[in-house]
Order: sequence, then C-alpha cells, then structure tokens
Amino acid sequence: MTTAPELLQQLVRQAKAGDEHAFISLYHHFLPMVFGYCYQRIGHQQQAEDVVAEIFLGAVKGLKSFDGDSSFKTWLFSIAKFKLADFWRKHDVIDFLDEERFPDCASEEECQEDEQDLLAPLRKVMQTIINKLPEQYRKVVQLRFVEQYSLAEVAERMGITLANVKVLQHRAVKKCIEIRKELSNDGQKA
Repeated sequence: MTTAPELLQQLVRQAKAGDEHAFISLYHHFLPMVFGYCYQRIGHQQQAEDVVAEIFLGAVKGLKSFDGDSSFKTWLFSIAKFKLADFWRKHDVIDFLDEERFPDCASEEECQEDEQDLLAPLRKVMQTIINKLPEQYRKVVQLRFVEQYSLAEVAERMGITLANVKVLQHRAVKKCIEIRKELSNDGQKA
C-alpha cells in the first residue's frame, strides 16, 4: 500500500519527467495550502490568486532543478516566500520606482549605491511599522526577519516554546499588515 508521502514523491518524480497530469495532481493537492498562505499574507483574493499563479508558474519552470533534498512542499513554499516578497516589493515600492530614481548604472558599484538609495524609503516604512508593534511582536519580527534566526533559535533567545514563537510570529505578521494598511489609509505609503 502506498502512503501519502510516497504518492507525493512519485508524483514529483513523474512531474519532473514531464508528466503534466502528475503536476496537475500536485497543483490540486497544494493549491488550497498555497492559496491560504498567500491570502493570509495579502488579504485580497484577486491579488492572492495572482501570486499563487506566479508561484505555480515558478514551480513548473524550476521543477527540473528540484533536487529532493527537502520535501516538495518545503520547496514550493520557498518559491511562495520569494513570490510574496516580489509582490510586496512591487506594491509597496512602486510609487517611488520611476525612471528618474532608477537610472541605468555605469558600474556595479554605482548600481549598488542606487539600490541602497532606492531601498531607503522601504526601510523607513518597515522601521515605522516595526516601531508600532507591541513589544513581544517587535522582538519576534526583529529576531526572525531582521536578524534571521530560526524559529528554534528565537524560542531559545526569548525563553518561550517553539509553538509560542509560531503564534507570536503569525500575530506579528498580521499586525504588520494591519499597520501598513492604516498607514496607507492615513496618506502615508507603507
């Protein structure tokens, strides 16, 4: 008898070999999870659907490079994280990314300097959002996303359980989204 993980591994192998039906099966299996993940972070159905489409398109394009070191789900959600980051980059920064602020670079050093200049407003907005968070949420965000500690490391540093870190992180991300929307409604671009 084939278990669910074995069946998923078999579908991944078949999809990597070019079997469209296998990929469609993977798509139907993971679609609810990926959509829920995106919708929870974006809060708008159409935009979440667009990001989900980008995620699965990225999965199709990158499937041959999937090496199986991690589970397919982990790999797919890493694509989701990058696509969500792209989404927020485009939607939060687009207002100040125009031709005058995004000129061609003569050298790599000049491009890096321009990139730093372009990211400065985003950093300012993010710092404003982080500063408005309650203390515990701010600590989790700082450790997880700024200092890039693992969940286990955050739990150890904060002296709380792993489950508690996950809950705090989830609530902190939701609160960040709320604050960003409030700032946007107040006329500030966040």
